[in-house]
Amino acid sequence: QWLGRHCTQVDGASLGAVLLARPDGLHLLCTWPAGQMLPPALANVAAAAVARNTVIVQADGRGHTARQLVAHPMAVGEQVIGSVVLSLASADPPADASTRALADSVAAFCQQLRASTASQAQQAQPQATAADTIAAQVLRLAHSAFDAGGYTGGALALITQLAAQLRC
Repeated sequence: QWLGRHCTQVDGASLGAVLLARPDGLHLLCTWPAGQMLPPALANVAAAAVARNTVIVQADGRGHTARQLVAHPMAVGEQVIGSVVLSLASADPPADASTRALADSVAAFCQQLRASTASQAQQAQPQATAADTIAAQVLRLAHSAFDAGGYTGGALALITQLAAQLRC
């Protein structure tokens, strides 16, 4: 949704994409208009923006097919997590105001992403604690079964411990 809103506000935007950085390279998250193929030149500019952690503006083509490719790295804190790339139908580089608008929009998007991620992590914390508690209980049950010596004694110890925990 963010990419669509941003691209419709940029003069001459014909294609936009968000790419996420992973250890094995950049992965296409979404495009505007939806479902468009990402040209290799645009993917290369996105990779350069991520590698250098800076905005890249590059001309592509000549004459009436000339375009400007603009890639802006996405960062959360100090970590570059991907890139936003735009293809602009213009032979001239984008104005400073347009570049600043993109930078501000990407920064706001990353800040929202960071806040959302922090909120999800905070909500997941109690679940991780519950999972740790369950794992500890399973280990205690296994330990009591193995300490009993034989199969019958282990099964009896396991059932007794399980019955006590379940209050049976």
